Amino acid sequence: MNEKYKYFLYGVLSAMLCLFFTLILGKESWIPLVTIPFTIYYFSKYFKKERKDKKDREKLLEKQDSHVYAHKMAKELSILESLFRNNIITQEEFDTKKTELQLKYGDQINEYLSV
Repeated sequence: MNEKYKYFLYGVLSAMLCLFFTLILGKESWIPLVTIPFTIYYFSKYFKKERKDKKDREKLLEKQDSHVYAHKMAKELSILESLFRNNIITQEEFDTKKTELQLKYGDQINEYLSV
């Protein structure tokens, strides 16, 4: 079982235990109050894990997006190089297109390289 859901299950069980003790022993008893810190603890652990998993998923998606941009730039650059080698475009056109590509994909490539 996933550790995150284990904490959620423990939180629900401790809340049910608190309710059970309250119904059986009455509101005057202090025993149901003992389960409340456990309930809070387990639910806080669950939500911390949930936030961490969400951040990890976002980082993974950003990394995948950066990888896609790097691949697109490499593909477009290889097309430009082949056009230049076959004398279809001039050196000036090649240089301008290359700088345009670097400006277009520059931020994404830098993010990809830093991750």
